[in-house]
Amino acid sequence: MSGNLKVLNDDAEFQAELNSAGSKPVVVDLFATWWRPCHQIAPVFEGDATKYSNAVFLKVDVDKLTEVTNRYNITAMPTFTFFKNKVKVERKTSKSIIKSQEKMMKQSKFKAILIYPR
Repeated sequence: MSGNLKVLNDDAEFQAELNSAGSKPVVVDLFATWWRPCHQIAPVFEGDATKYSNAVFLKVDVDKLTEVTNRYNITAMPTFTFFKNKVKVERKTSKSIIKSQEKMMKQSKFKAILIYPR
């Protein structure tokens, strides 16, 4: 995995990553290990972590990090949540793997933050 991609193990680690990111954009993949679409989109997410090296990419297992799941009201997987300065700026939920994350990133206002960080 890329150096800017981390799989998190608990809520404290999630909070620490948001804090340490500072002004860097943070992209969070909230996934379930048992849900096939999450497995299918994982390589795209990992590729984006390599492509957008100025951002922090985090993977959160919704069954392990229930505090994070509940805090952000995650009801479908995969869900991609975008943060800037610890503030959630956008969320994309893909119930169908037909929409790739790349397409979501292209349509996302967050892409401008990834490409043109302030």
